[in-house]
Amino acid sequence: MATLQNTTVPDNGYYRVGTTNTAYVSSGGAYAHFGLSAWFDGTAWQGAGGPVLQLTTNNLQFYMNPVVSGIPIFSTGDSTTTIASTSTTINGTLGVGAAAVTGQILVNAGDAAGNVKPVLEVTNCLGDGSASTATKSVFKGFLGIQVGSVVGPATSVVAGTYYIRLWGT
Repeated sequence: MATLQNTTVPDNGYYRVGTTNTAYVSSGGAYAHFGLSAWFDGTAWQGAGGPVLQLTTNNLQFYMNPVVSGIPIFSTGDSTTTIASTSTTINGTLGVGAAAVTGQILVNAGDAAGNVKPVLEVTNCLGDGSASTATKSVFKGFLGIQVGSVVGPATSVVAGTYYIRLWGT
């Protein structure tokens, strides 16, 4: 087994580990990179491309293949996390501006000044405009929505949890 002591690789260079599924540690620009078959030379991604972690002082980004796409699929900064996926599965709790509790999606739309903003929106939902319940006759459960006392500008409601019945086939 080889032992490295006091090894320094210059900026925009890389350190390679292995020969088949080659791992790279590289430093380029203001970043540190850990990748499989890919490294950053300070200007562009090099190599065959594979999963890569990119680190800065206050950000972590994960790329599936930066040599091909250059678009991170996961990114986190001081106050934001981005998951660039239309098929992400989260097993457990997703907290959005709120404390996480098991098995819930929590959305807190208030800002630091106490202003409340509508944030939960579903676009391109292909609803069924029919009043017929023939194909949707099986009760599946409830969707619970907890509403605060102020929903929007000058709109007051009775705070509490409200339920929508869900039907299916």
